[in-house]
Amino acid sequence: MNRQFASLCRVAAVALIAVGGAVPVLVQAQPPSEAGQPSNFEQVVRAYYLRVADQVDAYGGKHFPKKNGKSVYGRVIVRLTIASTGKVKKVEVLASPSATLTKHSLAVLRAAGPFEPFPSEMAAQVDVAVIKTSLNYTRDE
Repeated sequence: MNRQFASLCRVAAVALIAVGGAVPVLVQAQPPSEAGQPSNFEQVVRAYYLRVADQVDAYGGKHFPKKNGKSVYGRVIVRLTIASTGKVKKVEVLASPSATLTKHSLAVLRAAGPFEPFPSEMAAQVDVAVIKTSLNYTRDE
């Protein structure tokens, strides 16, 4: 039996818009490289991103895209903007193989929110997180 998955990629770029509108800071939301350990702030951002990804996965796994009764598969590149309160401010599709996946991805990301508010360490420095990642619609054969 095939299982279908809709998951947010566990590797993402997170741009953080600082309090007061300073220049955005880019944090890679992926495991640290051997080159060095991430700062505590980067660890907080990564942990927050993974909680967002888990919430999207929980919703997306229950709502798989279909067209004419058949599942649609593919990878959609998205940008998700989250306010410090956890509210979804903006959802954009940057690349998609089909209109069905574009429409579905927008709906999933909007419906998966709101997310938890930023942790205090993040909220003290950041007003908005802009996450660029992919939604992967696959099946396990």
